[in-house]
Amino acid sequence: ARRLSAMLIGVVSAVLLVGFALWLRLEKARERVLLHVDRAGHEQAGLRRVAELVAAEEDERSVLSAVAQEMVALTGAGGAWVVRIEGRLAFVHGAAMESAPLRLRLDGVTRFPIAHGGALERALATGAPAFGEDGGGPGPEERRLRELGARVAIAAPIVASGRTWGAVLA
Repeated sequence: ARRLSAMLIGVVSAVLLVGFALWLRLEKARERVLLHVDRAGHEQAGLRRVAELVAAEEDERSVLSAVAQEMVALTGAGGAWVVRIEGRLAFVHGAAMESAPLRLRLDGVTRFPIAHGGALERALATGAPAFGEDGGGPGPEERRLRELGARVAIAAPIVASGRTWGAVLA
């Protein structure tokens, strides 16, 4: 009877431990789901704000700057840019800079050369988002960005009517 009691206590303890471990896993999964739902809600709200600007027939720069602002809000980046690509140059059509040094020193930037081997060049070449530093280019705007400590963490192409129009950078 003692042996059976000890065995039952061991089994019950094991079942309780497994149950607790499963509960912890479910709780962590629940937290991840809630985090994704919250993020999706923020993304949808951002899309709605941009769509409202388009519906109100706001000018292109206002709409694209709003897109950049939403990128900053969603990624936590110090800045974001929407650029149109012509050859090896990126022309800024919308920008948002949360970082005061970036805002003060880059507020008038209208174009910059595309760095060789950088995230922007890779995104344009592959048609897919590219991660990593966008540095090493010879252009004065990129040198200014690097001096401020700014690096492009992600670049993604913008495709319209089957052609690459430009990219978003954050």
